[in-house]
Amino acid sequence: MTTGTRPPYYWYESRDDRLGLRDVLSAVPELVIGYHVAIVSFDGGPYFPSSHELADGWKQFGEVAISPRLKSPSVLPIAGYDEWYVLQSQRSFAVHGRPLNNTAFTLRDPAEAAAESMAALDQSAIEFQFQLLSKLQAAFWSSLGEASAVSFLGDGFPLIVATERLDLFDRVVALLPNERHVR
Repeated sequence: MTTGTRPPYYWYESRDDRLGLRDVLSAVPELVIGYHVAIVSFDGGPYFPSSHELADGWKQFGEVAISPRLKSPSVLPIAGYDEWYVLQSQRSFAVHGRPLNNTAFTLRDPAEAAAESMAALDQSAIEFQFQLLSKLQAAFWSSLGEASAVSFLGDGFPLIVATERLDLFDRVVALLPNERHVR
């Protein structure tokens, strides 16, 4: 697990497969209760609500499906390689890719992550990985800002939770032993 901050967000990342989105929502349902969840990625691609879900208040904006205000996280579809933006209102926003579809994606420092993942390779491979991670992170933070998201929940490899709420962040971090805290 790695944690850090990028104001106004506190973020958590785990590559431990003992913890998934269902576990996080079971322990900290307040991450989504009372909010709308914009599903940007469902099993690595777009999610299209059923006619029943649309009748229940879901909205579709291009490839982004947005839930009605949630009373329970149980209505949210979970498949793996899911990316959710937690919003105050149902509205369209620009999405700059689906970063969790890239298994190299991380919120850790790009230079450190690239050097660690490419340690056996030459400097040009490390530089390429650094550039890739830097672009993916820039797109991620840009999408989060344009959405005015309260939180982001992503379950792929890694599991990522980013939230403005320190109280909820601390509860997420407590789900697994703290291996590395960057804050």
